[in-house]
Amino acid sequence: MGGGPVNGEVVIVLGEVATSDTAPPGWQRLLRDVGIVDMSFPPELLDASFSQLRAFIGLSAWSPGQLENELLRGSWFRAWARPDDIFGDPAGLWRRVLRRMGGATGRWSTWAEEPALN
Repeated sequence: MGGGPVNGEVVIVLGEVATSDTAPPGWQRLLRDVGIVDMSFPPELLDASFSQLRAFIGLSAWSPGQLENELLRGSWFRAWARPDDIFGDPAGLWRRVLRRMGGATGRWSTWAEEPALN
């Protein structure tokens, strides 16, 4: 999946652990049983550790203070992530998350996907 328009040579892999008994090598928790996977570990050490993996190519970046200012201006919607947001079908993800948020934010999910049509 596309992770953002900056540095298309960066790959970030997220993995959901198969069992929550022990953290796999090279895994850093982000959300419940989901975390960043260090792919420099040998595949045989990682193979049985994860029930799901998803790779993101590229990333997004902001200048110092830029993201904080955009958040203060209300330029972003913030929502709690769920594992199915990360590993589910990416088609319609934006609409599903907005709908889940409900209220005025949820109404954005009914707008046309093409901004020029709104």
